Amino acid sequence: MDNESKALKISKKQQQLIAAAQVLFCKHGIRRVTIDEICRQAAVSKMTFYKYYRDKMEMARAVLEHIFNQSIRQFHAVTGENILFSQKFEKLLVMITGQIHSVGSAFLEDIMAPSCPLRDHFFEMQKKTRQMTIDFFRAAQEAGEISPEVKIPFLLFMLDRVSELLNHPELAAMIPDMADRASALTAQLFHGFSKTQR
Repeated sequence: MDNESKALKISKKQQQLIAAAQVLFCKHGIRRVTIDEICRQAAVSKMTFYKYYRDKMEMARAVLEHIFNQSIRQFHAVTGENILFSQKFEKLLVMITGQIHSVGSAFLEDIMAPSCPLRDHFFEMQKKTRQMTIDFFRAAQEAGEISPEVKIPFLLFMLDRVSELLNHPELAAMIPDMADRASALTAQLFHGFSKTQR
């Protein structure tokens, strides 16, 4: 059974625990949150917590997988839409940036710490999403939506840079709405690598 199938079969109490832990971990990180706080936020007993999770790190792994599975579903929803590639790219840009902010820097810092047992798992999940993005770009290139001269590694590099630019304070001051910023950045980017001007 894959992670997505498992996610659909979890109990209501597990959903409450995951939702509560996600809020707390994203705001404070893993280290600064206690199991008592997670249980209080989820309105469940510690006995219920230990019925599903061995410890706080296993709970953090469940949260990480929940976030990842949500991202995969959103990615497939966007890339499956019957719209222009440039519009899909724009939506993915907003989605990626929104996900980065929803995870929170405190949670990411704790996961990325060399001593964190979730670090390697996080990198594996990142590799999977990277491959999905590569496949998306490759399919667009094969469909003639991206110039064949443009290299996929360059597209990945540009996606990362544009994601960073999307929340740059100066650009946010010029164009307050995130969707409008994504649209403006995508339009400029596509003058460079789109096979046909759209």
